[in-house]
Amino acid sequence: MRFFQEVTDLKELKKQYRKLAMEFHPDRGGNEEDFILLKEEYDVLYNQLSKDSRSKDSYPEVIDSLMKYNVDIEIIGSWVWVTGQTYQIRKELKELGFQ
Repeated sequence: MRFFQEVTDLKELKKQYRKLAMEFHPDRGGNEEDFILLKEEYDVLYNQLSKDSRSKDSYPEVIDSLMKYNVDIEIIGSWVWVTGQTYQIRKELKELGFQ
């Protein structure tokens, strides 16, 4: 990460992006290549942070989705651990965000 090294949440990312966009925008004397790199890095980090926040918000929904399968569900801190016959439902687990 070149532009957003200290960013840890969406609010800070957006704030930092606005500041850097004003600095690097070609219409304000900035380099077009740097602006494109800034936008690409923003998009990647935005998607990553959005995914993280969505997974925290949908925690009960994930548990409800798992209840219909014959698997053991353990909650360890902020982790959801699924064991049992998971091979048959591997696609469904991946869609829910499990790795």
